[in-house]
Amino acid sequence: MKQTLLFLFFLAFFQFKGMAQCTPTVTQVGASGDYINNFTFGAISNLNSGDAAADYTLFPMTGTYVQGLIYPFTIQSGSPTWGQGFGIWIDYNGNNDFNDLGEFVWASPTGTNTSANILTGNITIPLGASPGIRRMRTCSWFNTVVTQAQSCGLTGFGEYEDYNITIAANTPCAGNPVGGTASVAPANPCPGISVTLNLAGQTLAGGLIYQWLQSPTGLPGTYTPIVGATTIPYVYTPTPGSTNYFRCIVTCTNPGGGFDTSIASGSCIVQPWSPTGNCWCIPTYVNGGGGDNIANVTLGTLTNNTAAAGNVAPYWVDYTAQQVANVLATPNLYVGLASNLSVTHGTDLTQYLGVWIDFNHSGSFEPSEYFSPGTDAGPNGVHVLPITAPPGSLPGLTRMRLRGGDDAQMTNLQPCGPTNSTFGEAEDYLVNIIPASNHDPAVTAITGAAGNCYAANVNMVLSVTNYGSMPITVATNPITCTLAVTGPLGVNYYYGNVNPALTLNPYAANTVPVLIPGVNLYAGGTYYINSTLSIGNAGGVVNGSLQNDSLPSPLVRINYRPTAGPNYNLCQYASIPFGQGLTVSGCATPINDSLEITFTLTPTPDNVGATSGGTSQTVPGAACANQFAGNLANAMSIPALPPGASFYSKWRFDTY
Repeated sequence: MKQTLLFLFFLAFFQFKGMAQCTPTVTQVGASGDYINNFTFGAISNLNSGDAAADYTLFPMTGTYVQGLIYPFTIQSGSPTWGQGFGIWIDYNGNNDFNDLGEFVWASPTGTNTSANILTGNITIPLGASPGIRRMRTCSWFNTVVTQAQSCGLTGFGEYEDYNITIAANTPCAGNPVGGTASVAPANPCPGISVTLNLAGQTLAGGLIYQWLQSPTGLPGTYTPIVGATTIPYVYTPTPGSTNYFRCIVTCTNPGGGFDTSIASGSCIVQPWSPTGNCWCIPTYVNGGGGDNIANVTLGTLTNNTAAAGNVAPYWVDYTAQQVANVLATPNLYVGLASNLSVTHGTDLTQYLGVWIDFNHSGSFEPSEYFSPGTDAGPNGVHVLPITAPPGSLPGLTRMRLRGGDDAQMTNLQPCGPTNSTFGEAEDYLVNIIPASNHDPAVTAITGAAGNCYAANVNMVLSVTNYGSMPITVATNPITCTLAVTGPLGVNYYYGNVNPALTLNPYAANTVPVLIPGVNLYAGGTYYINSTLSIGNAGGVVNGSLQNDSLPSPLVRINYRPTAGPNYNLCQYASIPFGQGLTVSGCATPINDSLEITFTLTPTPDNVGATSGGTSQTVPGAACANQFAGNLANAMSIPALPPGASFYSKWRFDTY
């Protein structure tokens, strides 16, 4: 009998040992930056767990999970640079492996998740899960999507974390349940960061429902329900700058069941939104690169030449403090009005640019807040990118992020962490958003006068729009445009009116042309053309901004038509400068002028083989040196003329 019992003991021991949970392994062991830093699931909250050197840890955190109930989770990498794929397993049947159907409970869809990405999901505990203590395993794998096959090991870089959880039977609730004590974590989050609401000590049974409540003070009578907050735990995003307290009503839905309200959580004080605070996400590059950088930024009043600064680690410079100290200017952006951002890049062969502006003060850079030319500027190249603050932008200071010098085009989802390039630089700035006025007619373009030879009655066209927040009915509030033309003969003004049958819709929804005929550009020379406008004030309408009534830079037109000038005195062997009476072609009708060269020559038998020097005419006083008269015919040097120009010569010799 003793031998039999001893045999059974050893048999049970070896069976248990043989079926022990596998210890997962990675082939590239060490603190490599490929790890899980934050994980929450029900009562488990393992934050800032770090990068374990062994790449495997069995953590002591635990929790109880009822069959049939749904529990949310969050998982996040700790590396801003190295992308990760994630996976989660639960040994529901307690056979000490994760190979059974349904035990691989979740995988991230991509392997590119950095610390900038907080992944969330829900896990439903199956009704058939075996009650008791069960093993849960999480995994991160560098740049690779996790599958069920990696439950015991992976090839490359990664990390595993294990937890022991308790699965409870779905026993129906009865009577009044216990609400337990509410908690919230983190207690001092950055704006836009979610918090996790949880309960401890509450009844665990089937048939329970939950409703979370929020209060700004924690005082009785101030709690109100949070719409949709009906799970334990619950992930919630509080308002930036707010103070919050939380409670939960736990209700038994079975016949005769009641409810209980949990003890309130401690305070959750959300940091206020600030364009200069420390809550902004971090852009990262692996290499940076000496020539993969931003060398100069210009936007409105802001000019920042950083070429001499180079591109040093961490390849991100926050210039907002210098703007607050007025070392750098803070530019204005008008809602609905385009402003040109100019970015000069470094010397590398490939240079891409992406720009984000937090228009809605969410504390994050959203895909809708992204601008990019989508082109390669090349070495020392310049991108000029129109930036327009959209309707609904909140007024005041906000943050702008630039990522430039990249070797590949970034996406609108990459203001934080890595982009598609390991080379590049990021720079942060402040911009000041100025809201749209009610009515703001503006000139957006001036066109006309093509070519380089103009007449005295050129047609010019102005494009007019409305950047205001309300429509402009032109019949009620007429708009008159003034074209100022500064040219060789001074300044002239021309006028045109917006069609009174039209309406200018808000936020530049439509643009209308205004024809201004009879503009005189006949005289040769350079013309600078710009505009102003006025609007009728019926109903108290005023022009909200005079700044955009003119183009930022005038339209420039150059007429090559020659203009008569004073007499030109020419010496033998001297070149004739362009514009001294030569015929210029290229206009519809050639414009002819003449050049007359006068010399007095000492008589000789002929101009060939002359042996005595001629004497130049003292009038008009050219002070030319004596030369042999016979050399005159070969002494003229005609200057190079522009394409399309021509000349002809006519000689006259008078002897005395």
